Amino acid sequence: MSRCRGAVRRRFKAAQNLKPVVPIKFHISSRTDSGVHALCNSAHLDIQRAPGKPAFQERELVGCLNHHLKPEPIRSQMLCKVKRDCESLCELLLQQVGKPSPVSILSACRVTDSFHARFSARSRTYIYRLLMGCTHHSEIPVFERDLCWAPTGGYLNVPAMQDAAQFLLGTHDFSTFCSLNSETPFRSPVKTILQADIQPSSGFLSHHYEHRGLEFWELKFKSRSFLYRQVRRMVGALVAVGQGKLAPHHIEELLEMKDARALPPFAMAPSSGLFLKSVEYDEAAEIMADVSWTEGVSNETAVRLEADFQYSLFTVIYSIVFVLGLIENVLALYLLSKKAKHASPSNVYMINLALADTLFVCVLPFKIHYHLNQNDWIFGDVACRITGTLYYINIYLSIVFFTCICVDRYIAVLHPFKYIQIRVTHYVVVATILWVVALTIMVALVLGGPLHNKGLRNTTVCFENFAASSWISRMALYNILALVFGFVIPFSIVLICYPLIARRISQIKHSIRKRKALTTIYVILLICTFCFLPYNLTHFLHFLMRSQVIQNRSFTNVIYKMRRVTLALVSFNCCLNPFLYYFTSSSRTWHFSCRLRFRTKMVYTICDQKLGECSYVYKLYQGCENKKHRDGMN
Repeated sequence: MSRCRGAVRRRFKAAQNLKPVVPIKFHISSRTDSGVHALCNSAHLDIQRAPGKPAFQERELVGCLNHHLKPEPIRSQMLCKVKRDCESLCELLLQQVGKPSPVSILSACRVTDSFHARFSARSRTYIYRLLMGCTHHSEIPVFERDLCWAPTGGYLNVPAMQDAAQFLLGTHDFSTFCSLNSETPFRSPVKTILQADIQPSSGFLSHHYEHRGLEFWELKFKSRSFLYRQVRRMVGALVAVGQGKLAPHHIEELLEMKDARALPPFAMAPSSGLFLKSVEYDEAAEIMADVSWTEGVSNETAVRLEADFQYSLFTVIYSIVFVLGLIENVLALYLLSKKAKHASPSNVYMINLALADTLFVCVLPFKIHYHLNQNDWIFGDVACRITGTLYYINIYLSIVFFTCICVDRYIAVLHPFKYIQIRVTHYVVVATILWVVALTIMVALVLGGPLHNKGLRNTTVCFENFAASSWISRMALYNILALVFGFVIPFSIVLICYPLIARRISQIKHSIRKRKALTTIYVILLICTFCFLPYNLTHFLHFLMRSQVIQNRSFTNVIYKMRRVTLALVSFNCCLNPFLYYFTSSSRTWHFSCRLRFRTKMVYTICDQKLGECSYVYKLYQGCENKKHRDGMN
């Protein structure tokens, strides 16, 4: 808690003690009158250290500022007085009223150059504390003096005050509730009140005076900004309604007058009960582009190296994956769906895997442009939400469908009698459930709020470098679910099933089947090892880093680089999955185009033969018929 003006001076003085190279520019979010308290406030300052010295880290900066913000100690003669006479403790506390209150820096974070503590604020919340039940000022508890307002006249009509507060909600011209000062002619009186609540509250050590029948109430107001003394005048008018001096509809009439002189003289609350509770900012104002504060490195050279590294890496790899992956997966979808009626029921997983890969490569052009433009998103917030969620959802859908294929092969090899009882509908139900879960998570992410942030050089970063508050409150849960259901469980199943499958296959005598089955296993293990395993391991380390478990600066820099590389490598699974379709499907499906060309040449040969003479094609056809006949006899 702090008195605003004294607190600002003390914080500025503490910042000067950090010995910056250039004078510090200090800006506070909210300026309040003398006597108004601040439970929490925000400020920004620019600190440039001497050449060769690294930038301040968050904890280091907080510790240094708090070291220079030590509260003024009580003088020794006062302490002696307390020791001599305990009854004078209340007198001593009253003498301390008006002295600078303790000020503490709670947290610090690096922000963009365009951030301003005052003008970047999204909203401000004030509370005003009222004490009811006092007939005289002396009845206010000693620890609550100058921290609340006890209107005369006893208890107030709270329901009437709540009805009157509803007239203040919304956008209005609050000229009537603005005191005149030097800035009044230059500020718009139109403000939007987002919240106006009146709720019961508690006092400090209130259990010691419960028998006295005192009641504490809080009036809470929230808006992007307020006019000079607007909150105090609104509180005074509402208290007048509670006292019966005004009716609730008079608040609406006062708004319509738009004249500061129209407010009655008694409708002005003192400053002692007013508190600045919080200042809210957009998430974009809390982070830096490319490297967040928790992920950051100690110097600008390393940041630029990482940025240059990822720009070229993602652009080249995503371009290759887009071209190859689109051709391969569209062809795979065509061939798999064409033979769907005659193929194995497990091909349902193959079709869905190819569909997920196709959706993934359709997102890549947006990602290519994003990285080619040095991580600057230009397609808007909605496109960022959709493409970002599609990108990651399809990665984990591919992993889950891989796991389904693994379980299917396990049942087919080790439990063949159970396998023949499984119907196509069972595969369709499993695939449908997976898509429904994926779409549910996608909708929750898309509708949960913006997924883009403001970065350096006035760029807009999409679906990365979330602020610490957003990570904890929103993204941490999704990352935990992704690690558990997209890494731990699937890879545990793969590690258990495939050794058992390989052991059973090694007992098969037929060399062709054995070679084909083992090749399928090798392809799946190759894709998992090359694409998914490195990505999930670095994702786990990234999660530990964002959760502040890993705090070593050099190690976090390595994790950041590894995550850039593995994010690019995981996209290669779209190009490798068609090889899995080839080895697990019938060869006739994949030789369709070759046989089509061969038959065309044979038809041309038939037209060139003489009548009455058996053609080459006919002989070949007869040979095929004879072969089929022999096979039937066997």
